[in-house]
Amino acid sequence: MSIVPVVSAILSNHQGQVLLQLRDDDPAIEFPNCWTVLGGHVEEGESPDEAIRRELMEEIETCPPLTYWMRYLATRGPGGSVVVNQFMYLGSLSSPIEAIPLHEGQGLAYFDAHQVKALSLAFGFQVILEYYFAVYWGR
Repeated sequence: MSIVPVVSAILSNHQGQVLLQLRDDDPAIEFPNCWTVLGGHVEEGESPDEAIRRELMEEIETCPPLTYWMRYLATRGPGGSVVVNQFMYLGSLSSPIEAIPLHEGQGLAYFDAHQVKALSLAFGFQVILEYYFAVYWGR
């Protein structure tokens, strides 16, 4: 069993919508054509704080001020062979969607709590986003 440190950020706008990325249409990746929050793997020698800033700069060329929110463990892979050590961050982003460059995935969009419930989300983020909306937006 391996443990993989991963970082993700829930970025919201002033309307209470979260920014999500549509993953590539590539059957070789996990969760193709599914929506996800921004983030990625922590590289060797990197702290989670450094990793999330790097990932956001790579993916959308910006890193707003972030707050560390939570950490949890999740299993993935055949028979739960991989343990993901997930670090979650929160931040605000006021940019309109058309002003945000995208360097990974097929697209970006803002979604409200109701819209998120209807999406196919990657990596179990449905539960995390439902919790986020309930706690921070009362939805």
